[in-house]
Amino acid sequence: MLALARLFESADATVVRFCTQGQEDCPNLAVAVEDAEVVILPLPASRNGVHPTAAAGITPPTLSEIFAAAEHDCLFLGGKLTPAVRAAAADADVQIIDYYAGEELIRKNAIATAEAAVAMAALDLPVTLTGTHVAILGAGRIAMHALTLLRAMGARVSLYARSPAARERAAGMGALVYPIKEGEAPEVLPTVRAVFSTVPAMLFPHGARMPARGTYFYDLGGGAIDATAAAEAGVILPPSAALPGKYSPESAARYLFEEISRILAVRKGDIV
Repeated sequence: MLALARLFESADATVVRFCTQGQEDCPNLAVAVEDAEVVILPLPASRNGVHPTAAAGITPPTLSEIFAAAEHDCLFLGGKLTPAVRAAAADADVQIIDYYAGEELIRKNAIATAEAAVAMAALDLPVTLTGTHVAILGAGRIAMHALTLLRAMGARVSLYARSPAARERAAGMGALVYPIKEGEAPEVLPTVRAVFSTVPAMLFPHGARMPARGTYFYDLGGGAIDATAAAEAGVILPPSAALPGKYSPESAARYLFEEISRILAVRKGDIV
């Protein structure tokens, strides 16, 4: 979010940062939100529906506290708004818009996320991706772009998806395809060295059969695998939840800046 703040500052906006990272130079909540016309929440806005997304070990104010500190006509913008976040905004009678609803931002972010995940794997794995067996869970934008990159690098790819049409498409792109069955953990072959999960749902709960020991598991959708069970099974969970911002912060910030600027221009009537 720091890179995003700098882009707005370069566009002559007055930016006051309220940090959830623990920096001493950031103002308190009241100072940060006071008189603000627009408040930008993280992407995703919240993981638990109570607090905004923050760094590990940091407990920020609740969304309700943040909403209450703002002026009545303040506009809130957040990414991937959940029903709980929308309900908290409604209870506080504040306006909130999901800046991650735009098709162009979703497309750009998916491309950047896939690139970041593949780049991480290329550095993490003790083998080259060329000739290495990897798995992709899901068949959305991130999954399909990751498939394109991995195949271009010479990886052998198994893709797991619920949709027969998606599996057919992936097979046409050179992947071995398998179904994901409701209520069953995908059976990841022991030859797989890395898993790229793009499914935003629990696929490997505690007690499920885990990927082989030493497998790298990139949980791009969030919450696909029980972390405790994975650790017990020797599955490696690289910190991949913050992609693509952690890998390419300037590009990620530029995508958000362009979409948020578009939303604000539409509201002002500058764009129809």
